[in-house]
Amino acid sequence: MPAYNHEQFVAASIESVCEQTYRPLELVVVDDGSSDSTASVVTSLAAEVRARLHRFVFDGQRNRGIASALNRALSHARGEFVATLASDDVYLPHKIERLLEIPDWDDPRTAAAFGDAQLIDRWGERVGLLEDFSTADLTAGDAEPLALGHYMRWRHEPEPGPPGSYASLLRGPYIPGVASLIRRSALRAVGDFDESRFVEDYALWLHLARDHRIVAIPDVVAQKRFHGANVSVVRKRLVFRDMLELLVRERPYARSDPVAAAERAASRDRVYDAVRHYGNGADLLWILARHPIGGPVDLLAARNRHR
Repeated sequence: MPAYNHEQFVAASIESVCEQTYRPLELVVVDDGSSDSTASVVTSLAAEVRARLHRFVFDGQRNRGIASALNRALSHARGEFVATLASDDVYLPHKIERLLEIPDWDDPRTAAAFGDAQLIDRWGERVGLLEDFSTADLTAGDAEPLALGHYMRWRHEPEPGPPGSYASLLRGPYIPGVASLIRRSALRAVGDFDESRFVEDYALWLHLARDHRIVAIPDVVAQKRFHGANVSVVRKRLVFRDMLELLVRERPYARSDPVAAAERAASRDRVYDAVRHYGNGADLLWILARHPIGGPVDLLAARNRHR
């Protein structure tokens, strides 16, 4: 659990781990330099959590971002499987047990599994389900869910392959991290979370899906909280820039498969439009600097489609 300035939510997040039906569990919380009382809330709960779980670790660092906090947490982890949990989100009680009981784990190629997540507001009231939301549905709302609608492509759309496949993930980052479970050995094989990105989860799913299996189950296993200060809303300009850069980076891997190549190009064009809307020319120059060969080809193609 990377924790940052969620003093009003972190206790509920921790409680949702303690209420899991699966045992044994360890919980590792890393405070990412919070400026509010998040660290104090976690400290006040430490004794109770240690009594209810197999192992509890609370660590802290200066503010370096979600990916850095996740990597620090992973350095403490001992389990065979890893489940991430933002300090404003919530697991449903059966989350870990349901994802662990699928037979697909017998296949060593299976790197991760995920279910669906409910959307809740700051008071914990359900406002939707990730699977049944669409960008069109969100246009009637305010700017926060609209921005997230651009960021996450909801799974009710036809997929170019089973959910979790590489081609389908090129459509967008539809896997709810809060509703996922990852084999730790597979995570080690692809490296740490990328600390240079605001879409560290999307980078991980794309990397895993190239050579591993990611399995979807139909169950709702978690709740994702929208409260106006979500990273994907507050930093949406950088989120879209990083998404576009990732899609440019995936060109060599996607072009060998016609379906994947088509999905990548369509998603690239859509995100390019979002970068132009929320960002500026410096974002495109940043991508060109990182991808001096493939970047000009991709960005020119995207620009021509939006003339």
